Amino acid sequence: MPTVNRLRRGLASLGCLALLMASGCSAFRDDSSSAAEAPVSTTSTIPRPSTELLSAGDTPRRTLRFDLGSEEVTLALTGDIDVTQSGSGEPLLVDLPPIRQRIKVTTTPLGGGTTKIDVVFEALSAAPTPTLSASERKTLDNMLATLVGLRGGGRIDDRGRITAMHYTPPDDLNDDLASVVEEMTAQISSLVAPLPAEPVGLGARWRSTTNVEVGGAAVPISTVFEITSIDGDTISYTSTSEGRARNLALKAPRTDPDTRLHLVDLRSTGRGSGTFSLTSLRSTSDTRSETTQRTEATGPDGTASADQRTVAHVTTGPVR
Repeated sequence: MPTVNRLRRGLASLGCLALLMASGCSAFRDDSSSAAEAPVSTTSTIPRPSTELLSAGDTPRRTLRFDLGSEEVTLALTGDIDVTQSGSGEPLLVDLPPIRQRIKVTTTPLGGGTTKIDVVFEALSAAPTPTLSASERKTLDNMLATLVGLRGGGRIDDRGRITAMHYTPPDDLNDDLASVVEEMTAQISSLVAPLPAEPVGLGARWRSTTNVEVGGAAVPISTVFEITSIDGDTISYTSTSEGRARNLALKAPRTDPDTRLHLVDLRSTGRGSGTFSLTSLRSTSDTRSETTQRTEATGPDGTASADQRTVAHVTTGPVR
């Protein structure tokens, strides 16, 4: 049963850390890093999402563009996730408590429709819950504590597209957690909606498509936004998303490099609503998603498979 145990341990760890990814804790990456940045920074480009206008909505219509000024905003993010696994052996339920994050976001205009963003994770904590034992709660708290102080930054254009990101992990971040943090890219993207190029009005709908990295593999995610209210520079919306991937090779866990992971099938759906400002990152959002996947692990003692279902609920809003 060693291969089964390796697969379950790997999926259980991903389930725990999926909460951090779902709730927005991200790796901040930037292809434009310079010698002035700390040498421990991890850098990368972020693929721009494509947008397709589905309906321009009612008249009057206007071209929506972000015009972010110099500002410091503190945001609260709360994520709740349940992961159920089945396969060889008894089903496994990972029922995590809600994780609360507090992050400080600073915006600085650079001109030409580009804004520099700096982010600091100031606090992370698990909500009290009877589902965890004292030792499990301590393990989770210790994991979250290593992410306090995580710093990142990047650039966003006037259509809400993240063009470049970087992050600098705390000095005591362990290698295993760092490898997962490197793949977290949802934080800033979750604060704004990528805007269409065309003028739009109330009821407008557009589709945004981008690739999300999962275990080193690119999974396409498509999200349809619909404007439900326009009040000056404040836009309210609803969203529906879906993703699908099949037959992808995943990166082997650092703790078990001889194991080959294979994503057989993944399906993801989500619904949400929120409000964002064209002049500030004081956004709010409430999103629920469900993802099912089948994964295989092959090691020296054979191959095992497991099915996993992940249900997540994430809320974001400014600290009052």
